[in-house]
Amino acid sequence: MRNLKVRAKLGILIVIALAFILVVGIGGNQMTQTMAGNVEDSYKESLLPLSWLRQIQTNERSIDAYTLELMLISDAAGRQAKLSKIQQLLSGTDALIDQYASAVKDSAMLSELAEYKQLLTSYRDVQAKAGGQALQGDGEGAYAIYADDTDDLREQMTEALAALAEQTQQAADDMYAQSKNDARMNGYVTVAMIAAALVLLSVVSWLVSRAITKPLGALREWMKRAAAGDMTVSGGLSLRGRDRRSDPLVQRHDRRHPGARGQGERRRGGARRRVGTHAGIRRELFGRRRADRDRRGAAQRGLPGAKRRGNGPHRSDGQDGLAADGGRIGQLPGPGDVRRGRNRRR
Repeated sequence: MRNLKVRAKLGILIVIALAFILVVGIGGNQMTQTMAGNVEDSYKESLLPLSWLRQIQTNERSIDAYTLELMLISDAAGRQAKLSKIQQLLSGTDALIDQYASAVKDSAMLSELAEYKQLLTSYRDVQAKAGGQALQGDGEGAYAIYADDTDDLREQMTEALAALAEQTQQAADDMYAQSKNDARMNGYVTVAMIAAALVLLSVVSWLVSRAITKPLGALREWMKRAAAGDMTVSGGLSLRGRDRRSDPLVQRHDRRHPGARGQGERRRGGARRRVGTHAGIRRELFGRRRADRDRRGAAQRGLPGAKRRGNGPHRSDGQDGLAADGGRIGQLPGPGDVRRGRNRRR
């Protein structure tokens, strides 16, 4: 009956299915986290630095424009307003340069950034000198200083900034290609994991379903044979104890054949062997017939000795014994009697 424990086998199947789903889910989650990490790295190490470089270039051009306006304005209040805007742009540019330096990890890009900062320091010194002349009202002198000393520095700064932007763009392209390759490989691995999980789950499901349907199929065949009146089906059931008492086929067979239960199971040499009711009856008939043959042979062997002695009483005794043995043999049930008795019990 332990083969009919469908609930336990279904529980095993459900646990295995949940384990496969959990493994696939964890693997997919890890791959998703990896892809998300690559996207975040690409954003922080490539996209943001590029935007910072563009903003630095924009701020420097704005500073140049405000410096020229400072030279042309004759109003002191207007010059102070322009100077305040220049100071804000300078502070913003310094903050962007620091952010870029903290985000970039390539040594070549860091060395290029250091060179740009040196050029920027020299350029700002010239701007500060020209701005001081403009605040004093000497616009022409301020413009002369600005035009003579900033042309070469501005060109070098533009080239350095363009080199930084190009290197940053190349790093972004490399990171994008790596992320794309990782995404493709993760997709292949995910498909392989799902396919392997489906195959293994199909195999396990087939094994568990076979373990469930095979004993149920055997039980269905036994029920069909029992419904047809063949109660020898109980000989194929390995039942005893509580399972034997709870099985309806065995109960029905035991009620119809009271002697079959005690005669159906014997032990020889420590091994269990099943013997049917009809086999026991045939064995008993064979034993009786053999005993009858032995008695008839003994009676026939006693007749010649009586003739040699010429002893009548002995001869009559032998004949009487033979007749008595014949009567006892006639009282034994034959095969037909046994078959009719079995039909009456049914």
